[in-house]
Amino acid sequence: MVRTKGNLNTEEAIRNVVLRSGAATGGLGQGRVTDLADVAFSYADATMRLRFRGDLGLAFNIVREAGANVISVMEDIRTGLSDLADGPVADAGLQMRQVYDETIYINGAISLMMQNI
Repeated sequence: MVRTKGNLNTEEAIRNVVLRSGAATGGLGQGRVTDLADVAFSYADATMRLRFRGDLGLAFNIVREAGANVISVMEDIRTGLSDLADGPVADAGLQMRQVYDETIYINGAISLMMQNI
C-alpha cells in the first residue's frame, strides 16, 4: 500500500508516480510505479451480501466532519438523497432508503428537555 498526497485519479497519473529518483544523489535514473507494478482500477471481490426486500442491495455510510452541525448536515443529506432518489436512482429502476438518522435522537432529546423546562 502506498499513501500519497496528490490528485491520482487516473491510471496514467498513478503509473507516473516517481518512487525513487537518482537526481538527489547525482544519478539520472528514476523509478516509477509503472516500472514495478501493473496499475488498474477495479473492485475487490465481494465478501458479504446485503439484501433489501429479498433483492441484492448496496449500503453506504455518510460521515460528517468533526465539529459539523449534525442537524444542518442531515438536512443537506436529506435534500441530496431526495434529488438522487427522484432522478438518477429512479431512472435506473432502483430504490433508495435511508436507514439511520442521528437527528431523530437529537430532536427527541431537545423535545424532552423543552418539556422538562
